[in-house]
Amino acid sequence: MDKLIEDVKKISQKEHLNCNLEAISEEWKSKQPRKSFIKTAVEGMKMIKGTVEFGVASTTLIQFVQSCI
Repeated sequence: MDKLIEDVKKISQKEHLNCNLEAISEEWKSKQPRKSFIKTAVEGMKMIKGTVEFGVASTTLIQFVQSCI
């Protein structure tokens, strides 16, 4: 999980994206992650358009997170 987040951060330094990634990371570490926060962050990431490399990295992260919630 941490590696996926770091890969996406390397590709894009957009503040909105970093806020979503931070929300996912913090909730993921929680004993009782709030799924609604994670879902909101994932939806925010889906709305960000960028390069093909960003798309691949963020899609991988989104698919992983969605499979776990």
